[in-house]
Amino acid sequence: MWIEKSRGRLRLCTRYKDPASGSLRKASVALAKDTPQARNRAAAALDLVVESRTSIAPEVMRLSDLSRYYLAALSREVKPTTMERNGSKCRTFLRIFGDVDVNKLTAGAVRARFFDYSDKPSTFNENLIRFKALLRWGYRNDLVRDIQFLEKLAPLKDDEKREKLEAKFLEADECAALVQAMTVPHWRDLTQFLVLSGLRIGEAMALTDEDLDFDRRLILVTKTLGHNTGIVTDPKTFASRRSVYMQDDLLALSRRVAASARRNRRILLLGRGQPLFAPLEAVTPYNAYRKYLRETSEALLGRSITPHVLRHTHASLLAEQGLSYDEIARRLGHGDSKVTRAIYVHVTERRKEKENERIRELHLVNFA
Repeated sequence: MWIEKSRGRLRLCTRYKDPASGSLRKASVALAKDTPQARNRAAAALDLVVESRTSIAPEVMRLSDLSRYYLAALSREVKPTTMERNGSKCRTFLRIFGDVDVNKLTAGAVRARFFDYSDKPSTFNENLIRFKALLRWGYRNDLVRDIQFLEKLAPLKDDEKREKLEAKFLEADECAALVQAMTVPHWRDLTQFLVLSGLRIGEAMALTDEDLDFDRRLILVTKTLGHNTGIVTDPKTFASRRSVYMQDDLLALSRRVAASARRNRRILLLGRGQPLFAPLEAVTPYNAYRKYLRETSEALLGRSITPHVLRHTHASLLAEQGLSYDEIARRLGHGDSKVTRAIYVHVTERRKEKENERIRELHLVNFA
């Protein structure tokens, strides 16, 4: 095995013998950073990649083997955070079915096992979507013989009350009250920052003062912190790599947060590049903040708020100020979002209603 560097990214590489042609081929996986721990994780993933390319499909395909091949293939295409989610789901399937031969599964058996695991429609439907993706990948790669039975499995009708659109964002007065109720300074600063910038929580927690360009008033979003892995990687999508302009209130907040981070660095003798919003006493800063935000919002507003609600809130506040959907989408760093578009339409419709209410009582000319 050897390490290659291309376009600033590291990859662990090896060669293997193609069983079909007998020729040597190259396989590689992403290497997050050049440390012994990262190399060991990458080497394990690379072994699975080679195994999936050189193994001949057996008569029996155990769920554990299919999951290993599937995750090995994904490791070349997705980020560690996505790998963690898919790995967790594969472990869930093993708990539900045991290490079954997937070629012997039937629609009735899958439906019954999913019902036994959870009769909640949303859980059933989520498991069904992920399980179908796993088996379809196996079929495309000649590891699963037949998946026609999947067509018999339909999602359940979810009669649970859908979350109201208004619950996906806060009004301006709710934001102010929430921040005022926060007694932990670094979490109060982070809450304000998310509302004023629209950054994802992982993007904000990966920021250092070196990512703040005060001369041009820009936040340079070039990385994100994985919630479960704690690993800093590239942003979620290509569009996520962006520069966010700092309006006056965000600029003032960012200057204060950066100055505080620099003071802490000097006091604690830390080097450059320390995160702005990851206090040292929080081993898992994302989970600590999520818990604090949930508890504070439940006590104050009567409902649980997640960090992503603050991102939606930023979109709604921009819409209130008359920015177009395209302008909002570029600032948030995505090509399209059903939730953001729904919030934008909702807010703009509400603005029209308010305009009509103001016009209703006007008497422009007295023709009597």
